[in-house]
Amino acid sequence: MIYGVDTQGLGQTFYPFYDFSYAMTGILSPAQWRGLYTGKTAWTSPKVVSQLTKWAALRTKGCTNKDVLTKSGILSAFSSGKAAMLVDGSWDTATLQKGLGKNLAPFAPPYSDAKQGGVIQYPGDGFSVMKASKHPKEAVQFLKFMMTPEAAKIISDAGLIPDVKGLTTNNPISNQMLALAKTGGLKPYPMLDNVIQSEVVDIAGKQLVAAFAGTTTPEKALASMEAALKSVPAERKGSTFK
Repeated sequence: MIYGVDTQGLGQTFYPFYDFSYAMTGILSPAQWRGLYTGKTAWTSPKVVSQLTKWAALRTKGCTNKDVLTKSGILSAFSSGKAAMLVDGSWDTATLQKGLGKNLAPFAPPYSDAKQGGVIQYPGDGFSVMKASKHPKEAVQFLKFMMTPEAAKIISDAGLIPDVKGLTTNNPISNQMLALAKTGGLKPYPMLDNVIQSEVVDIAGKQLVAAFAGTTTPEKALASMEAALKSVPAERKGSTFK
């Protein structure tokens, strides 16, 4: 498995929530994820510590490159066959297909002692018209076009998956990814950092990668996340996400 800093993240930094989201699908149902938000399920609970410990062991046991936080060019390395697996999303499908062709295939990372039961799936694109727009009418026309079959074909040809319900893609890799949830029996989850408090996300972005790289322990990393959650006002740990 290859890791590092590349454009497949939100920036030129290691982004831990692709893996850690799947790690949490291995121990909690979609409904139980609410406990991570409310505090009912502590970040320091034994089962969460166990998942982070096993994830960090991928590096120490030689399943990854050693320079997981600094290696660049991981997309090109994977595309040229220098690694067996890459944790990524549908947005890089076209790039990876150019290098690997029919040798490329998706799967849900099995971060579970039992059979993998979840897949991370959510709409990845959002379009809106800003109040400050100097051309709101034209912008609305563009948004309406983005919901048409014609636009869906352009999106599909670029290797992406149209977000509009009922519209499909002809890309075989994209269809394999969609099938993981539709016919593969996997429960769809959101990205974990989309459904927990931003304060916890900020701390996790530093502590999870430190645990993966071995510069801190899983226990200390999760204790920092638990402390961040406890600092959040009670009204932001209720039954409704705020």
